[in-house]
Parts: sequence; structure tokens; C-alpha cells
Amino acid sequence: MNTEKLEKKKSGPVTLGQSINLVRIIAAIFVISSTILQFIYTQYLPDFVDPYPIHWGLNIIVSVFFASTFIVKFKSHRHLDYISMSLYASIQAYTVFLALVNHLNPFSVILLILVMGGGTVIITNSLFYWVQSGIIIFFIAIQFVTTEFNGTIMIGFFNILVSIGIFGAVLFIRLRMMKEVSFSNSLLRKVQLFSVIANPSGQIVFVSPSIKGILGYDTNALLKDGWWENESLSASWIEKEYILNYPGIIRPEIKTKESLTRSNEGNMIWLSWTNSILPDGNYLGVAFDITKYRRGLTIS
Repeated sequence: MNTEKLEKKKSGPVTLGQSINLVRIIAAIFVISSTILQFIYTQYLPDFVDPYPIHWGLNIIVSVFFASTFIVKFKSHRHLDYISMSLYASIQAYTVFLALVNHLNPFSVILLILVMGGGTVIITNSLFYWVQSGIIIFFIAIQFVTTEFNGTIMIGFFNILVSIGIFGAVLFIRLRMMKEVSFSNSLLRKVQLFSVIANPSGQIVFVSPSIKGILGYDTNALLKDGWWENESLSASWIEKEYILNYPGIIRPEIKTKESLTRSNEGNMIWLSWTNSILPDGNYLGVAFDITKYRRGLTIS
């Protein structure tokens, strides 16, 4: 079993696929905003129905989850994904409930639409989004049919339908872009390539994730000055001083080069570099692992 298949097997199906910090931010925003909204409704919208037990119960659950992320170490992203999905589904169900008990009051519809919009930021599964949307439409349609017709309900129902369509289109575009990026990274891993981009100030602004499979380094650890602080990596590519002293110039002698680099595990890896200048003035280096080829030459 190769490394790529092993990683897939370990990670399992990902529904939300977000970092722990993003999940914390979303949880914190919900608790703070819902508390503020509760105060506003109580003070200025006394007729707005917002059952205290459900409201504060959900706030407590989300707060406990937020605190637990600093204590409990999740064994895999899958566990975090399922918990996050459950919390998101609970919040969405709560906003649908508010919209129904308030007979599609404009304020309750706005809350529902805001939560749906926030969902498109974290959802990476289109099936989940459309199942959620179908359930929302079903309950809202029942409200629309069984309640005495008035302009407020009609406008609320129409706004929800339009929002579902718009957010669905946004999600489709986002998932399409994520798929293309994932395909590119997968292709780089298969052909044993990785790329590095530095800006004219010498800061590393991008390192492709495929470097993990080739040299064993974490992408985030190499950004900014991380690349230059690693003696083996900094010596293998263009020198930082060259970038600072010759902005926008790639001399013929460094357009292509071969170098011997030490991996994170201590193995010696031969890299073949192709260097160029991007239209925005950044330096691009594409490295190809030629270790097998070089070892073949040595043996022969």
C-alpha cells in the first residue's frame, strides 16, 4: 500500500475538513452573536419568539465544545469533522425552528440565511448541503401552505429559496476550485515534484504540500523565513541574498541546477531545479526528485 492510499485510509471521509482554529472561531462567533441577539430581541422585539431553554442549551453545548478543543486532543480530523457537523446541523435546525415559530418573520429569516451562508464556508460536501437545503425547503413549504397567506410569509419563503440557490452556486464554485487544487497536489506527489515561491523581499510565500512526501517537511514550517533557516534547503535552491540583490533576474547559470539535499528524516535526496520569474515578480522554483536516477548513474 503506497503512502497516498495509507493517508486516505487513516483520514476517512471528511465532511467539513477544517482546522481546529477555524472551528473554534465559528463556535465563538455563534455564542457571542446569539447572546447579543437574544439581548436585542428582548429589548426591542418583545413579540419575537426565542425559547430560552433551547437558546441557552445550545449556547452551553457549543461553549463546552469550544472549551474542550483546548483540552481534548482529537486523534484524527474525522472525529473533529463529525462533531463539527453535528454542531452545525444543530445550529441550522435551531434557526429553522425560529423561522417557523415566528411565521417567517424577516429577522428570523435573516438569521436562517446568515447561518446557511456561513455553512458554505465550512462545508466541503455538496450532498450534505443539498440534503440540508431540501429539509429546510420542506419545513418552510409546510409553513407557507398551512399558514394564512400574507406578504411577509411570501417574501420570507422567496428569500430563502433564492439564498439556497445563490449559496449552492457559491459552494459549487468553491468545491470545484478545491478539487482542482487537490488534483494538482496529487499530480505533484505522483511525479515527485514540489514547488517553492519567494517574493522579491526574500520571504517564502508558498511551498507545495507535495514536499511532505519527498523531503518530509511540513509546508507551514517552511513559509516566510522557515525555508532559509533550514541550512540544507536554503543551500539547495537560489540563495536569499541573490533574490535581494538581483530582483526580477534569473541568470542562465541558475535557471537549472542539481543539488544534494538532506530530508527531514536525514536521507540525502538529489533535486533537479528549474527556476523562473513569475509575472508578479516572485521567484518560482520547481524541484524534481532525481535520486533514483543519480544512484543509477553511480552504480553504473
